[in-house]
Amino acid sequence: MSRVGQDPWYSADQMNPAVTSQPPGTMGLPSGAPANVPWMPKPNVVGCPAGLEYLADLDKILVQKQIDLTELLTMYDAENRYRLFNPAGQQVYFASEESNSCERQCCHGNRSFTMHITDNTGMEVIRLQREFQCWKASCWCACSDCCAHTLSIEAPVGTTVGYVRQKCSVCQPIYAVQDYDHNELMTILGPCCVTGCSDIEFRVTSATDDQDIGEITKKVYLPMVDALTSADKFGVSFPRSLDIKQKATMIGACFLIDFMFFERPQVRRRRRY
Repeated sequence: MSRVGQDPWYSADQMNPAVTSQPPGTMGLPSGAPANVPWMPKPNVVGCPAGLEYLADLDKILVQKQIDLTELLTMYDAENRYRLFNPAGQQVYFASEESNSCERQCCHGNRSFTMHITDNTGMEVIRLQREFQCWKASCWCACSDCCAHTLSIEAPVGTTVGYVRQKCSVCQPIYAVQDYDHNELMTILGPCCVTGCSDIEFRVTSATDDQDIGEITKKVYLPMVDALTSADKFGVSFPRSLDIKQKATMIGACFLIDFMFFERPQVRRRRRY
């Protein structure tokens, strides 16, 4: 049964992602993005970091990876590009990866990267930084600082507002969502087995009382597209009243999860689910 019209994440436009191809390191708007997709108007919010005004009144963000023509036609893993939408289908941000070509071909989901998140004027409003890690996604080795996967979030660029750090566990993926001073604010709990034919959910709970706050969901649909490309789709849900910097940090956590669990070498693009 089609989810269009039933699930607000699935609009008709989002079911047909654009095929894009951009030169490495290109920032700003995707050259192949459909011209008929409206951008979200910039809200007038006082006292928040420039560029985060868009998140002030939102409780959901859809993160949709672009299908890259280079990846479809060759064995070359290109830098990832994403479009971020609000529940109304308006584009909020565009995200472009900057990474080393050798790491992309050989290290895939382990690679270091800088993710530039821009608004509709092309201004970079959020920057995500991740260092290379030898270990893939093993939970037990995250007890060591040198092995734990960590992402830093800057908003605006140059001002760190939070971190996402992998935590040690037996099998279940666990992440700590931290503020700029490394105080743990939220915990992200993933499933022990990141497989299946239905949506894959990572629960977000409060670090103080274990109450559910939101979730990061890997959307599963269009099996043929998922099998041939890395065009992943994620939903990020959080309370409307959540601190705007924590919303940006949760969006950063979505990118880290994508790279750790759903980034695939082209030679074996077939999904786990």
